[in-house]
Amino acid sequence: MIGLLLAFRSSGELAAGERKLLDAGVDVRTAPSPDSADSGGGICLVIDPADLGKAKLLLGNSIRAVYRIDENGKDPAPWVP
Repeated sequence: MIGLLLAFRSSGELAAGERKLLDAGVDVRTAPSPDSADSGGGICLVIDPADLGKAKLLLGNSIRAVYRIDENGKDPAPWVP
């Protein structure tokens, strides 16, 4: 399964985003940020691509960038829908 990494500006935004997504029933986990993400705290959230619309509605501008990862969590690339 392909997942999406959501990068945030700070660890505080990441924590708040994770809570909002979990409260909305979105399956979410954490993963290290790709080097190119320059994400606050060095951690991203991983979600299913089907949940991206819900994540954008809930988190808005706190999402800094979205990356696609393969089933092994390797080779992140910018997400292009």
